[in-house]
Amino acid sequence: MYITRENMYFMEKQCNTDPSILMDNAATKIYEELLPLIHQDAKILVIAGNGNNGGDAIVLSHLLKKDNYQVQLCLVEEPKSPIAKEKLGTFEEAFGSTYTIYQKEQIFDADFIVEGIFGIGFRGEPNDFYKEIFTKINQSQACVISIDIPSGVSCNEPFVSTAVKADYTFIIQCLKLSAGLKPSQSYYGAIRVLDIGIPITSNLLSIVNEIHLPKRLPNTHKGDYGKGLLIAGSHRMPGAAVIASSAAIKSGLGLLSVATAPKVQSAIASHVVEAMYQKAKVDGDGYVKNISILDFDYPNVIAIGCGLGRQAYDYLSPLLSVDKPLIIDADGLFHLANDMSWLKKRISKTVVLTPHEMEMARLIKEPLETVQQNRFQVSYDFATKYGVYIILKGPNTLITTPTGNQYVNTTGNEVLARGGTGDMLTGMLLGLLPQHEDVTEALVNAVYLHGMTGNLYTKKYKNNYTASISELIKLLPKAFSKIDKTDD
Repeated sequence: MYITRENMYFMEKQCNTDPSILMDNAATKIYEELLPLIHQDAKILVIAGNGNNGGDAIVLSHLLKKDNYQVQLCLVEEPKSPIAKEKLGTFEEAFGSTYTIYQKEQIFDADFIVEGIFGIGFRGEPNDFYKEIFTKINQSQACVISIDIPSGVSCNEPFVSTAVKADYTFIIQCLKLSAGLKPSQSYYGAIRVLDIGIPITSNLLSIVNEIHLPKRLPNTHKGDYGKGLLIAGSHRMPGAAVIASSAAIKSGLGLLSVATAPKVQSAIASHVVEAMYQKAKVDGDGYVKNISILDFDYPNVIAIGCGLGRQAYDYLSPLLSVDKPLIIDADGLFHLANDMSWLKKRISKTVVLTPHEMEMARLIKEPLETVQQNRFQVSYDFATKYGVYIILKGPNTLITTPTGNQYVNTTGNEVLARGGTGDMLTGMLLGLLPQHEDVTEALVNAVYLHGMTGNLYTKKYKNNYTASISELIKLLPKAFSKIDKTDD
């Protein structure tokens, strides 16, 4: 189980222990973990940043020096954190000004380097000054130990510019999210998690590295694998309905019915011969204008939105009284953003929303940057407030349940950064939901398999440029074949 930066801060605030004591606890645990690795004659260089992570490093230096180890404390710059300043003062009282301030010409000559330059607050890219220090650490012959997180690695994101590549990382209290994601996890080295007495008062994250699909039994029929209704498509966007329909069938759905415009129906029929159709009312421009006449008793699951259009028609009200799992995507999310009261009025216990970051920003009526910088908290707050499942699409797509459990997906790459992949995911969700007893498992499986098609494309064609959605859908059987289909 993993934790985000924001939730770690929350837990620290909720903890009744004085922050100065927590710092002492952290340094003591690090010291105890370090002792089996070092010998009395080892040359140890401790590099401290200006924040609380640097404060941990200062207290560690104090403990090492007190026990007569050959330790040199090097400050990257003077402490800015009040607690770190206090700890440096205590160090000076005991040992005088026996520390150094980093200079460009300094050589990192040591058997062990313990670094506490940046903590979990770091995000973005280090400047040239820090890049130089990180490079020196990485090029040294020393065994490198990072405190809590390798400096230069973000707590929440897997992408790394320049960072310390540690041999060991002594993580404080909880695994940080980037320790479980690629490529950031490769910077951590061997991981030791140290309990310093902070109670777990926040939700933890699961990282999805593998999945299991329900076993399909021989003595079954099409009805056992679900009936799905897809409400999608318009004269301007027939492809969205074609993609979603294809993906639903390729994901094992027993029966698919589509409500769409007649011209879209013809397009679907030429690609997905298995599809059936429900007749919806259509306007003269080829848009579905009324879905209230549809048979909502027929399907087990309903998906709405792909290519439907943003014209001023009421698509959601007819679904208020439908007590079936509902998947809302694309233009369905646009209409939902204009009437958020629908979420409170609906009777369906299972509503799945599949926004990308801009759609999420529209739903919460906040700038895009708010979502980009707070993906986990925004998803958690929305899902728990409205009692819905949120699939926040993007790199490491995030699934959040109505109870606040969160799952970070690990498959996928930039191949999926093209129009239509969201429609493909909606179709997969429509296909897989009726086949699972557990909703969360169905969503996690769909997202994982969806991402895997991107990975398979790259592996097959050795590039990320030339993919089309039809090619990705063709890779779905191979993605499914890679998954252990037994449920034991």
